[in-house]
Amino acid sequence: ISHIQLGLTSLHRRFNIRVGEFILELQPGQTVYVLSKEFAQSNTKSAEPVKYIRDNQLPFEDDLFKIERIYDKNECELVFNGSMFKGIRTLRNHVLVVPESVQEKTDILHILYRANHPKIDTLMGEAVPFMQEIELPDMYLQALLYFVASRVMNPIGINQEFHDGNNYSKKYEFECQRLEQENFQIDDIEDNNKFHNSGFV
Repeated sequence: ISHIQLGLTSLHRRFNIRVGEFILELQPGQTVYVLSKEFAQSNTKSAEPVKYIRDNQLPFEDDLFKIERIYDKNECELVFNGSMFKGIRTLRNHVLVVPESVQEKTDILHILYRANHPKIDTLMGEAVPFMQEIELPDMYLQALLYFVASRVMNPIGINQEFHDGNNYSKKYEFECQRLEQENFQIDDIEDNNKFHNSGFV
């Protein structure tokens, strides 16, 4: 199961397979926002006094790889990571800087991001039946199988001057390149915008 989880993470990081979203409620006097589950309104266990991530419809689970698009309250797309000092920028993938000049024009930001696959539930130290559904389009299944095979075979080492793990690793890379050429991933996540559907407006 750990190999499958790593494979799913590798594919979701490389390809825009799963889109996440939330509303960032901008706070007066605050310009730096840590995009963490601790600041999510859906997280009832968090003790943070201010929860500026509005995610009641789609709970934020710390699955952010990369911010893809940012919109203001009027649904106008905002440029980010352009000027280092004038506009919105990311210090790290999960730390967003929103200057006061932006906050003067909008009090919320709608964030769309490339998301990781949900964590597979396991019971540590216990054998459990694998009943969890994997959220992966069929065209990525072969790549996932190559990744898992490479991870499983690598500990075996060299077998008659042929390293099976490295062989499957190369097959995984070739399969990913094929998928990139055929462009199966989500190109324009604007078409998958659930801004209205999720009740944010």
